[in-house]
Amino acid sequence: MEETIKLIKKSLKQQGFTKQLVNRTLKEIIDDKGAIKKPEDLDPEILSEIQNLEKEAQNTFKTAFEGDRKELILFAHFVSALLLEKDKGVIRTGHELWKVINRRQFSDDQLTQLLREVDSANKNSFGLSRQFDQLILENEQLSKAGGQPKVIDLHPEIEQKLPGNFSTEITRDFSENEIKSLHAIIGLFNQAKQEDRMTHIKEYDEWTLEFEMSHYYELFGLPKKEEKDGYTRFDTRGQNRARAGLVELSNRKFIIPEEYDKGDVHVKKIKIRSLIDIKEISEHTHHKGKSYQEIAKTKHIKISIDGIFLKDFEHNFFKLPIDLNKQIAQALGVKRVSSAVQFFIVNLYALSQQSSTDVIEQSYQSMIETMRLEKAFKQRRKKRVQERIDQAIECAFELGVISKFETFKIEGKKEPSYRFHLLRK
Repeated sequence: MEETIKLIKKSLKQQGFTKQLVNRTLKEIIDDKGAIKKPEDLDPEILSEIQNLEKEAQNTFKTAFEGDRKELILFAHFVSALLLEKDKGVIRTGHELWKVINRRQFSDDQLTQLLREVDSANKNSFGLSRQFDQLILENEQLSKAGGQPKVIDLHPEIEQKLPGNFSTEITRDFSENEIKSLHAIIGLFNQAKQEDRMTHIKEYDEWTLEFEMSHYYELFGLPKKEEKDGYTRFDTRGQNRARAGLVELSNRKFIIPEEYDKGDVHVKKIKIRSLIDIKEISEHTHHKGKSYQEIAKTKHIKISIDGIFLKDFEHNFFKLPIDLNKQIAQALGVKRVSSAVQFFIVNLYALSQQSSTDVIEQSYQSMIETMRLEKAFKQRRKKRVQERIDQAIECAFELGVISKFETFKIEGKKEPSYRFHLLRK
């Protein structure tokens, strides 16, 4: 059996499959004890797809368990193709990355320590307040040079403890363009990861990613329209919003905690850095046809992305539709969508794929935090908060993520909680 597994691995690699896909294939067809799984032990969805294929493929499936190595290798190809096909139209988002975006990257102890950091009466072992001061000085210099200010993404409890107008100088709400940009970058990262087109800089724990802006615009959710010359192009205003979102995301810093053992020492530290950093923008010219009469110019961009994108990425992820930005806009019949709605939808996808049941419950306060509506709620703009929640739920219905929902009261709580019934796909 060990020799068979080696042959399958070798054959898959020769076919150009990545190491990650090879491992996924083996996991699907080999059980914990190292034996080839029986058909009834395969994932039901995989088995269903196999059984619905053409007769030739079905014959390959049936003979795959007769011990012939060639058939086993064919079967491995077959399952690999299915797994690859299942990933078309979706992108993976790592849960560790999403926890950072969702401000849930801290343990209770870490959050307690960070709250002490912004209290001037305490010693600052992480130097968080000092880093806030440095950010303000940096922004002052950027302002003089006409640049855009940088901000830091803070947990609500930390932000509330900042003195005076301090928070307005170093924080900013997530914009619609920013969350769309993040989704587009994750999509581009997925494609580059699958094609092994990224370079790891170990010293800084970051990866370099190169892409054409046209690909970014598609994942951002920009529609194309036909113009007078007969060509279809992305809307100019839409391109401006997409570029603005990329810049805003690069100017947002995040606090990422780290804990690990180094020999006999337990190390606790935090890093404050942007998830992406724009490194280079260039223009590539493509000649079409032998006459070179038609010339297309595309913007080419190189960015670095933080190592959090790949933290536990292979084993701890959830899937999103690759065109989610476009789907959300179409579902609501609008061009512009509140970032609160976007946060809710992505979080719902994440929770639904983690849940072992078809029902998810969220408190009103949890909804507020997930959708980043704390400021509106604090300003007593409850009508606006409820409008955003209602719009988000309507969007979830239209996207087919939930079949129904209900509200219920918990004793001692003034606001209702929500119960969502998921539609499994």
